[in-house]
Amino acid sequence: MGKLISLGIAFHQGEFGFISQLFMLALTIGIIMIVVSSVIMWWKRKPKGKLGAPALPENFKMLKGVAVIVIVLGLFFPLVGASLLIVWVLDYFVIKRIPIAEQ
Repeated sequence: MGKLISLGIAFHQGEFGFISQLFMLALTIGIIMIVVSSVIMWWKRKPKGKLGAPALPENFKMLKGVAVIVIVLGLFFPLVGASLLIVWVLDYFVIKRIPIAEQ
């Protein structure tokens, strides 16, 4: 297991030269293709005149439990917590002011 981990680290750091670069290029192109195809699929499936986001769930008890888990994980991983705060602030002050985003 230790050898596999050290090989993975060496591959990730590009210590295999051109082979590592080709692998990372293929991985990057794959991630970009996933992002582009997801936007295209959303655009094709969204209802006309609406954002296409799901409505708030009726079971708020479960939503509160998920919120507690997210807050705890945000405290353990500060960069994730900071990004979640930024998204929440953007949602609260910007997204709610866009008419098409109203559900």
